[in-house]
Amino acid sequence: MAANAGFIPKNFDELIETHGYNASWYQSIVCECMIEGQPDPHCPYCKGEGYRYIRRKEIKVVATSFNGKQVLKLEGISEPGTVYITPERDIIMSYHDKLDFYEIDCRYSQVVTVNGNKTSSTYRPIKKVIFVMVGDYVYDENIDFKISEDKHHLEWIDESSKPPNGARVSVLYLTSPEYMIKEMTHELRSVNVSKGLKEPQTDIMPKQYLATRINFAYGNTVNAKREYEPSLEKDGGFAYD
Repeated sequence: MAANAGFIPKNFDELIETHGYNASWYQSIVCECMIEGQPDPHCPYCKGEGYRYIRRKEIKVVATSFNGKQVLKLEGISEPGTVYITPERDIIMSYHDKLDFYEIDCRYSQVVTVNGNKTSSTYRPIKKVIFVMVGDYVYDENIDFKISEDKHHLEWIDESSKPPNGARVSVLYLTSPEYMIKEMTHELRSVNVSKGLKEPQTDIMPKQYLATRINFAYGNTVNAKREYEPSLEKDGGFAYD
């Protein structure tokens, strides 16, 4: 049976606290390169996305009604799963905000290139490497390579087995799923409360949003769209690794 909080604000708070996922919330801001709805594909700040992400915050959300299917696009096969997100009552999200469910594992595969003693950046942070190969040669973690401290590169240990510069390397690894807010399904959400009060009052209820799974396209072009993932400092500054 699905958890149900009714329309009592306290019950909603308890539901999110006991059944919610821990997630990193990245707030979006439109990039200065955006002109008439089109971002600059060569923008050094947003890397062609049109949005930058600031002030990461750790929050809890209830995620319900997962669904997804593979869709064939020009760049390959993608998995645009969707989910309804209900955050805590004091959280107000907006279009293009991102949520990283860092406690959840999922597989992701992409091609990176060798540059010196390490590879180019992976599109998602690496939790665990499952498979690495070039041609018919399979590479072993902690023998041929290790995962970099920033979790976005493979660093070569054995020079004798390292692929040549520019070589394309197929990587399969575990990462965390990331979702983007696409619709405000229940933005105007409140309830009239009168029990125990002299006069009824209106309490704001948690808002609900529709989010779409992102960064999971399997093809040769989308993985090169952005070289680095943004990292956020504690003081709210914006930087790249």
